[in-house]
Amino acid sequence: MEEKLIVVGVDGSETSIEALRDAAAYARMLGAKIRTITTWDYVAYDDVSGVFDPEREAESAAEYAAHAVFGDNVPEWVTVDTVFGRAPEALVRASEKAVLLVVGSRGHNATVRFLLGSTSTYCAARAHCPVLIVHQHDRGAFSAEPATAAASTP
Repeated sequence: MEEKLIVVGVDGSETSIEALRDAAAYARMLGAKIRTITTWDYVAYDDVSGVFDPEREAESAAEYAAHAVFGDNVPEWVTVDTVFGRAPEALVRASEKAVLLVVGSRGHNATVRFLLGSTSTYCAARAHCPVLIVHQHDRGAFSAEPATAAASTP
């Protein structure tokens, strides 16, 4: 029997952390593994300081999100990946092997908070599996469990 995989787009934002929390709840219900994907690319301007490292920034954001949801003990059924390239394309590619793709959508204010962002729109239109789009502060049944409960093996 093939392993079930849930792919989650993570950028370190509060919305992506909530998306990872929801994905963890689904993973427990489905007995699935999770693969988080944080993308990075080179910036379009010269970093004269020589300090900015986009790959390292992506790794930090990915680790931050994983620890925000799971604490210091990220379960072995969670893989934290950073991928070079644009988020929409990387997430759609990863969705080919997934049973669910989970992404966040950051709303700007109460009036437009239900509108989709460019990445979530792209994923919803092109993913190879169902897509769950999580809005910030939309807390439903899946967020009721504490983060430590998510660490149990699915």
